[in-house]
Amino acid sequence: MLFQLQVLMTLKSVCRKDAPGVYIVSASRNDDEHCFVVVNRGPEKLLLTLDNFNDCKDPPVDVIPLSNQMWIQHVKFMAQVELQLGYKCRHGKRKREKRGKRQALQPKGM
Repeated sequence: MLFQLQVLMTLKSVCRKDAPGVYIVSASRNDDEHCFVVVNRGPEKLLLTLDNFNDCKDPPVDVIPLSNQMWIQHVKFMAQVELQLGYKCRHGKRKREKRGKRQALQPKGM
């Protein structure tokens, strides 16, 4: 457990040293390899991971603090991904439209 905590702390410090952005990380526990995304929003912000992709969900990934990824034993690689200029991660900020309320506000005859 102590070794896993050291690996996680090293991953967090590397993410903090690099520029804010999005990183693809390949990590493993024993022989089980797994890829996930780390979002660094700035020096004082919480590091987030986007994990467990499922296209049937909205949003399609789970947003988990990096500090909760205690399963990590080894980091195989980490690469920063350049997003489109002006792109902002909207994790968890999506709102569903309320059709009933919108229809109720429209005048009759439209």
